[in-house]
Amino acid sequence: MAQRRGAAQQRQQRPTQQHSTPPSGGNQQRWQRSGSSREVDPFEAALSDDAPAVEIVSQAEAGALASISKSEVEAQLAAAHRWPRDIDRFVSSAKQLACFNKQIAASCMYTLFRKERDARTGAMVDKPITGPSIRLAEIVASTYRNLHLATRIIDESQSTITAQAVCWDLENNLRESVEAARGIQTSSGKRYGADMIRVTGMAAMSIAMRNVIFRVVPGAFVQDIYGEAKEFAIGKDDKLPQHRASLIDWCAKRNFDLARVLARVSITDLEQLTLEHVETLIGIMTSIKERDLTIEDAFPPLSQPAAAAAGQPRSKASAMDDLKNGGTRPKSTPPAANDSGPTDEQILQALGVADPDAWDDLALIVRVRAWTPDQKRLAYDWANANNDPTIPDEELPVRPDFTVLEAQREPGAEG
Repeated sequence: MAQRRGAAQQRQQRPTQQHSTPPSGGNQQRWQRSGSSREVDPFEAALSDDAPAVEIVSQAEAGALASISKSEVEAQLAAAHRWPRDIDRFVSSAKQLACFNKQIAASCMYTLFRKERDARTGAMVDKPITGPSIRLAEIVASTYRNLHLATRIIDESQSTITAQAVCWDLENNLRESVEAARGIQTSSGKRYGADMIRVTGMAAMSIAMRNVIFRVVPGAFVQDIYGEAKEFAIGKDDKLPQHRASLIDWCAKRNFDLARVLARVSITDLEQLTLEHVETLIGIMTSIKERDLTIEDAFPPLSQPAAAAAGQPRSKASAMDDLKNGGTRPKSTPPAANDSGPTDEQILQALGVADPDAWDDLALIVRVRAWTPDQKRLAYDWANANNDPTIPDEELPVRPDFTVLEAQREPGAEG
């Protein structure tokens, strides 16, 4: 009797539960939908579009979730006040990470373009805007400490996708939220495919995350760290020859017109490249990697007369492409008539076309710089003659011995 009485009390105290599946039983009972006298098969009801969705969350479950969330926040707040950040350590650690190597330092910069009216001509032109990138924001967030970060997609319309990022400084109890929207339509108005929308959404989340981090972390610290990374990536004036060689290599690997790259920073000759131009171009390369810019938007194509007026030495890949399409051997561009002589880059380019197996390496520019002016002229003249299809082989000048690298010499050969 006591057991039956206890079981009855438990049944009375047990909360009423709703079932979203049919009750078990051997008589194959049928449910009746509320308000209708027609008997509906449970599987038909589950597959029906107008079947009501039933979601039951008990008070106990809701209370448990709230308790977990509260305990997590309290634990983070307690840790933030127990181990407060050290500003000197933060700045030092962030600079050390940002300047770990040239690639990381370069990734801390980005460049985008904004339409502005030129004060002199009155025409609308693209003005480059360079600043700290999401990669630097990640470094700052990881070293600043005691930050709670979250990001998500909050809206997707026919033409845009919107991301939201939240940054909470647990130590100072400062919380900021930022939204960033990105277009998901082509210039013709066609909507992106699913994969491209996903990629664009990730880009929007990165932009929102970068902006919210730089809103919470004081900008004076960010600019100090950014300046250190920028100086490390660009260097001083003595690094300009390396930047020129790297730019030629970048274009050659992608079979890209160097004149388009130079036109983006409003110069027509590689020798005009300055550190300010290098900063802009490095930021553009980072934006291309981060999918903030496409390579076509970053470097718009030039008209044919403008490309010819640029007067730039073609990259080796471009020359080889001309050979394939036009049926002529590639030629290196000779220096201007009033020029004192070919530049080291022009000599290396001509040698790379004449002997690609040996001189297809931009690092060899150091060897060219070590030559005397007479040696440079001999090497350049030989390479140009070798690249000229109108000169018969028997009339080609003798190859200067110093242009034959050690790796090409046969064992026992002198020189």
